[in-house]
Amino acid sequence: MSSKEPLVALFEASYCPFCVTFRPIVEKYTQTLRGSLVAVSLDDFENPLWDHYSIEVVPSLIVFFKGKPVFRINGILGVGLSENDLKRIKSFLESNELLKMNNSNDPK
Repeated sequence: MSSKEPLVALFEASYCPFCVTFRPIVEKYTQTLRGSLVAVSLDDFENPLWDHYSIEVVPSLIVFFKGKPVFRINGILGVGLSENDLKRIKSFLESNELLKMNNSNDPK
């Protein structure tokens, strides 16, 4: 996760109906997102990633850049996520904000 390209992590679970519905929407955006997309299965409630990334609801999306979470959209209990949430992720990835983050850590 320490790449110079952003990584979008979709935290999901197979038992979650909102995740099942959201997955095809994510796949539609995969080709147009800057960086990579990875699905992280949280089927096991004992998985330490629940706590490590403060995931309370699946699906949730976190953008990692240079190994650190820099933007996230949490799922809403009983609702999940929508295509508009992916549009927000895409806008963030295309924004100057990510460019600023990249330049701020480069040695002069």
